[in-house]
Amino acid sequence: PPPQVAVPLTGRYNYASLDCSARVHASHRSAKSTASLLSSKKDRYMLSPCATPDGEHQFVVVELCEDIHIDTVQLANFEFFSGVFKDFTVSVAKTYSTSEDGWTVAGTYKAKNVRAVQVSEVFELNFYSVSLCI
Repeated sequence: PPPQVAVPLTGRYNYASLDCSARVHASHRSAKSTASLLSSKKDRYMLSPCATPDGEHQFVVVELCEDIHIDTVQLANFEFFSGVFKDFTVSVAKTYSTSEDGWTVAGTYKAKNVRAVQVSEVFELNFYSVSLCI
């Protein structure tokens, strides 16, 4: 396999930003203010219960503003009075699909218990994606 080299993060364009017309395509029923995920403002945030009463699968699908080769995913939680995400899976698709067959798992990650941006590098993908499911 080719060596895995860390990708520099400074000066990169955010393809999951409201500024470039990215949008939240879908999310689980209990999620509130999902478009806040795409905002650069630290005082805006999505609300999601730590556990749902009916065991609902928690997810959010983001339609990126352009087809890109995804190599890095950054997630952050700056809210002091909330739980932090722990284990999450990133899946990608060439086009948005409601079927699980249309998605490719890019990786499963374990987040740290910190209030900061966390970077997950994705090295295994060799196609361009427009939709991202977390």
